[in-house]
Amino acid sequence: TPNSRLWRKNRRLSAGGCYGVDDNRNYATGWGGGGSSSDPCNETYRGTAAFSEPETAAMRDFAVARPQILATQSYHSYSQLFMSPWGYTASLPPDNPTFLEVDAASTQAIAAVHGVSYAYGPIYSTIYQASGGDVDWYYAAEGIFSFTTELRDTGAYGFELPPDQIIPTCEENFAAAMYLAEWATIPIKFSYPSGRPSRVDPMTPTSVALKISVIWGTLDGSSPRLWARVGDSGPFTQYPLTPEPDNTFTAPLPTTPCGRT
Repeated sequence: TPNSRLWRKNRRLSAGGCYGVDDNRNYATGWGGGGSSSDPCNETYRGTAAFSEPETAAMRDFAVARPQILATQSYHSYSQLFMSPWGYTASLPPDNPTFLEVDAASTQAIAAVHGVSYAYGPIYSTIYQASGGDVDWYYAAEGIFSFTTELRDTGAYGFELPPDQIIPTCEENFAAAMYLAEWATIPIKFSYPSGRPSRVDPMTPTSVALKISVIWGTLDGSSPRLWARVGDSGPFTQYPLTPEPDNTFTAPLPTTPCGRT
């Protein structure tokens, strides 16, 4: 019927006589917080308790039983956004630099298909506060790198996207999904907070800041090594890395004569 064309919630009949719980306000992380409602007739009604709904309980049990899950992606509409935790709080998650790296690369993959721009960032600051969402729970409870996309458009058509935009929307987001799938297969990521030097001072030791982000598994802090050599041939020499806070290390480049590589 016209009034239920864009129904948002599930179809549980509440004690107040209204139908539906918003499943994306029913997960445990941040449940009951801002951006959700205690009113059974509200579109963001969060339910009587976290995981009170059969849909969210099923998704919880599915994830808990499969510790091999490394990343998740949820799809919504509309607004053209690619987002990551947190939604329930303005605080940033411990892995926020990694999340932003994936957010940015995913929006680049989207734009490369049809030239459509998606903004990115944490849910809370990119769209609005949303407590009890799936993205926050997957990351907080299971350590899964979780993301959510608001598909086309930015308001011209809203929820009723013209049919000729459906396949292009799928194509551009498939590119982002493929990027995320490939990204999740690599257990650790290397980044350089201060950049990598293109040149170093001759006859002077050079330290390079290195960050190792663990995507899955556990990092042995004593194991990272730098292998370096002076010149284009000969053996590499092993140098231990000095651990710093927050999975950062100091990498010592060897003293190098002037004019050498």
